[in-house]
Amino acid sequence: MIKFLDLKKVNDLYEPRLSRAINRVVESGRYIVGESLDRFESLMREVSGADCVVPTGNGLDALTLILEGYKILGKLKEGDEIILPANTYIATFLAVWRAGLKPVAVDADRLTMNIDFEKIESSITDRTRAVIVVHLYGKIAFTNRLNELKNKYGLLVIEDCAQSIGAKLNSFSCGSLGDASAFSFYPTKNVGALGDGGAVATSDAELADVIRALTNYGSDRRYHNIYKGVNSRLDAIQAAVVNIKLELINQISSRRIERATLYNRLINNDAVVKPEFQDDGSNVYHQYVVRTKHRDLFRAFLLEQGIETDCHYGVVAIDQPCCSGEFTGDYEVARDIAATCVSLPVGDHLDHSQICQIAEAVNLFKANR
Repeated sequence: MIKFLDLKKVNDLYEPRLSRAINRVVESGRYIVGESLDRFESLMREVSGADCVVPTGNGLDALTLILEGYKILGKLKEGDEIILPANTYIATFLAVWRAGLKPVAVDADRLTMNIDFEKIESSITDRTRAVIVVHLYGKIAFTNRLNELKNKYGLLVIEDCAQSIGAKLNSFSCGSLGDASAFSFYPTKNVGALGDGGAVATSDAELADVIRALTNYGSDRRYHNIYKGVNSRLDAIQAAVVNIKLELINQISSRRIERATLYNRLINNDAVVKPEFQDDGSNVYHQYVVRTKHRDLFRAFLLEQGIETDCHYGVVAIDQPCCSGEFTGDYEVARDIAATCVSLPVGDHLDHSQICQIAEAVNLFKANR
């Protein structure tokens, strides 16, 4: 059986460094702050290209705290509208709701599966204050059209980089394309912790200071709580784990691009649509997502061949029960992607021969078998 993801095998690649790093934190006696957190912030500044990094407890908190921070700074207020892609994980919507703001969903682009930039302007109203772009599946979602809209309407641009760490557009890293960005280090990510973790990256020092206080009960110093904050901190052990992988981010990205390159070259089946392929670093292939109108048959066939697959995401976010009746626009493309997408294994637990085996099985699939 080729597993969709084998985290034990993935993390074994980093031994014995991983165990040594964890032991150093245990022996240090500093479990919330300390050297590993300082190193984390330094590495994330390099990886994101942003001037400031604030560690958080998870990626959802990172995105929510960006919005809360902008509210404190007066750039957002309760009820403001935030444009975001219909085709994303529900966490993007949850962050907007948690911050007391209104999500406005925009349909996806069929080719990129990211937000359709040509459909954003028609969703802008006099209450629109920001756009959240999600670099879904590891592919950077950013165009000159977005910058035009940002300047024309005075919008904030916030990046959801939960799946795209290490991706670059020309010479710019994801995390430095907008005004602020949120990262996740959930164990399944390209750079995964052994538990939850996240970070905010921004070159707005004032915003970073507000968010740093918010993560620590709203305090700017001990027993001095200037905001109604939360407890959302990256612990030292998770930082130590992530640091090892951040130091190797280029190799991690290169390996995933190599696997995607093999898939792109080897898969040839009219019943299966391959994703738009890029090997320029603008897609780090957190997921390699194909599409087929015969998803259940396709997944069952691959499982018969000893290959696990997954589905990111089989129900579009706007159709989740918590969104009932809230979104009434035309989301034809996003719904089609949700109904047809299949994620093939692409993680670091795989070697090239297994990628070839998977591609061969994909090519053997017949919709009318």
